[in-house]
Amino acid sequence: ICVKPRQGGYTTYFMIRRLFIPCILNPGHNGLLIAQTGKDVTAYFRILRRCYNMFGVLDPFDKGQNIFAKELHQHLLHTVYSNRRELVFDQIDVSIHCESAEVEEAGQGFMVTHVLADEVARWEHDPEATLGNLKEAIPAGGTLDLISTANGWGGYFFEEAMRARDPNKTYHEFVYHFHPWWYHDEYFDTIPAKDTSLEKSELRLIMNHNLTLNQIAWRRRKKEELRVDFDEKYPENDTDCFLMSGQGFFDKQIISVRRDELTTYQPKWEGEKLTIFRNPKPHHEYIIGADVASGLDA
Repeated sequence: ICVKPRQGGYTTYFMIRRLFIPCILNPGHNGLLIAQTGKDVTAYFRILRRCYNMFGVLDPFDKGQNIFAKELHQHLLHTVYSNRRELVFDQIDVSIHCESAEVEEAGQGFMVTHVLADEVARWEHDPEATLGNLKEAIPAGGTLDLISTANGWGGYFFEEAMRARDPNKTYHEFVYHFHPWWYHDEYFDTIPAKDTSLEKSELRLIMNHNLTLNQIAWRRRKKEELRVDFDEKYPENDTDCFLMSGQGFFDKQIISVRRDELTTYQPKWEGEKLTIFRNPKPHHEYIIGADVASGLDA
């Protein structure tokens, strides 16, 4: 399970490394990609088709260097037919097809060895029911990958991500992956000449994660363009990306500032009293109430 930033190439990477290559290297295996919408299915299948066309190609502009790739496509990786949603390799008994999560019964009714579910947090129907039926169709040795950007605090993808990253659980169904935006080295800008001072949050990133001023310049520009949506599309930790996304009632920016205050606050215990009546249990729901009145007479 992978909580991903935008424009990081995760869908393409998982499609090639976890779907296409495992299928063609194991005759008899089948692959399934479930996209968020039917429009996404068309776009993703175009990527899959390009991967097939370029497989084994040394130089796409020089046919003389691609004799092996040509022979490979004509024989071992020959496709009996290929449409907008499916690749079928008749020589190795392999098929890879794409479906939309708009169809609640996507992928049901047949055995599938490798499944890639994209943007699970934004599926229109119940992803738990859809994937629950699919899990029973995956044989031993098969794979199931869930990838998505965050979409609010709660829901199936959020719960699965929290369970997967919980170190106290004895069994993890998924291996958890999260990469902040600076994991990708193309996110940097030139430093504006007028900018000389740094905010506390920027200093904290530089000190904790060794970011450069060019990366901070990119971050400033993106935060100005996206405002409160920045933490969802380009997360810096795997809490704020959920907390600051989705349709929340409270102001996202205020929540973010308050969270920073709470996580960085170091109490001075002299003269202060703290009583913990009961420690919270992970993954339990709690209701919090606050009396904001000052206690003064009207």
